[in-house]
Amino acid sequence: MPIASSSILCGAVFRGRPEFGRFLGIVVGLLLVPAATAVGEEIEVRDLTCHPAGGIVVVLRNAAQRTLTPGRWAVDVRFDEAAMGRIDVDLAHRPELRRAGGAVSIPVPVLKVNRPITAWIAVRPADGPGKPGRPESPTAGGALRGFPIGPCGAAAGERRPDLAGTLRGPATVQPGEDISSRLALTVRNAGTVAAPEFTVDLVLSTTPGVAVRPASYAAFFVDGLLFKNGRTKVRGLAAGESESVRFHGPIVVPADTPPGTYYLAAVLDPGNAVPERSPYNNVALWSVTVPPSRPTGVGSRISILPSGRRQP
Repeated sequence: MPIASSSILCGAVFRGRPEFGRFLGIVVGLLLVPAATAVGEEIEVRDLTCHPAGGIVVVLRNAAQRTLTPGRWAVDVRFDEAAMGRIDVDLAHRPELRRAGGAVSIPVPVLKVNRPITAWIAVRPADGPGKPGRPESPTAGGALRGFPIGPCGAAAGERRPDLAGTLRGPATVQPGEDISSRLALTVRNAGTVAAPEFTVDLVLSTTPGVAVRPASYAAFFVDGLLFKNGRTKVRGLAAGESESVRFHGPIVVPADTPPGTYYLAAVLDPGNAVPERSPYNNVALWSVTVPPSRPTGVGSRISILPSGRRQP
């Protein structure tokens, strides 16, 4: 069935952090029933199923014993606090949902569910109160209800490695400082089969949105630079195995790095040589601050002699 329009709002989520190892969200706006009706009584979320392409399908049902009149409602689907997109559906293309007991399936093929997750869904008037919370009783009107789902599509039968990592470091660094002894990087194969040997790049970025691609070294500060000695190899890892990674040589913050907040990023397999189950969790981040430099002034001492003359 045709969807009137859709706009996908993608952000730093895809690059800085793990998709589906960390959380996502979708807001689906529907022209359905009058906003004056009680929340959750007329339209209910019947089910959440896998889309053949690997996404999801939200199944809505008219739970009222009557034909519904037009109006604007929203269905909130969340996997985390970050919003991924919005799909607007015109009721003119969903007449079956207006009929008593009628149901409609809304595909969201852009969302890839690569592992088992829980989706939280709520129905509310689009012009009503703000985003629903997660109350104690998930069956209350407008409350978020959990649906376990996934993996979907090809991911359901895939047996592949899946590289992920955690990075820790100092909170504050100084330009020209060697931070190699203050870094702790752990990588893990969260997949179902062994991962071959792979490379890790250590990058300095002004934003958490670090791309999974090989970085280039620079002796002076530039956004996204590869640290000198910041590229290392990690031996192959069995499924579920972890490894502590050390960089060989000093990791020095460029001497001309301006004050501000930065991100140390360990990019796993930047060349995409390992065929992974999910390529969206290959960047481990740690934020650091470069404080403003302290002013160093040159002064002189002046003494006043009894005669009133100044002596430097």
